[in-house]
Amino acid sequence: MNFAMIKAFDTVDGEGFRVALYVSGCLFKCQGCHNQELWDYNHGEKFTNDTLNYIYELLKYNHVSGFSILGGEPLDPKNREEVCNIIRKIREMCDNDPLTKKRTIWLWTGYLYEHIIEYNIIPRDVLEKIDVIVDGLFDVSQRDVSLQFRGSRNQRIISVKRSLEVNKPVCWNDGKLVVG
Repeated sequence: MNFAMIKAFDTVDGEGFRVALYVSGCLFKCQGCHNQELWDYNHGEKFTNDTLNYIYELLKYNHVSGFSILGGEPLDPKNREEVCNIIRKIREMCDNDPLTKKRTIWLWTGYLYEHIIEYNIIPRDVLEKIDVIVDGLFDVSQRDVSLQFRGSRNQRIISVKRSLEVNKPVCWNDGKLVVG
């Protein structure tokens, strides 16, 4: 899998200061996408163990809240296995270190949360390691630059842990969690 960039101290892709990984490759190719160069699977550089270790070193900074994975499309069939492995490894590394134990993982995807569950797009063991999923395709007709952490009104910010507990999506709505 290739990645386009790593933002070391990102403040727009999730709560707080985050380390953001932008993976390359996307099958959706949404009209109006602001990351069109990331549609190409060969864009950027190869993700390696050195890349993973670099991300983990960035996560050790005290002011960092967590790790965000965006794209392209992280759950594209060509990226999915590697992204799941990255999530497993980052969660394990963070959980075994008192300095990074509280780091959250956020994932952006064009897939709907319900489809992720129904079609087992992410294995349950990986899903349980993700704190927040921002789901849904970018829809240029619903574009809204005032939205936090997403580009169009159809996209949702989902608390994965709460959603798994109640077996339906629990979304953020104006700072509150809302079931349904």
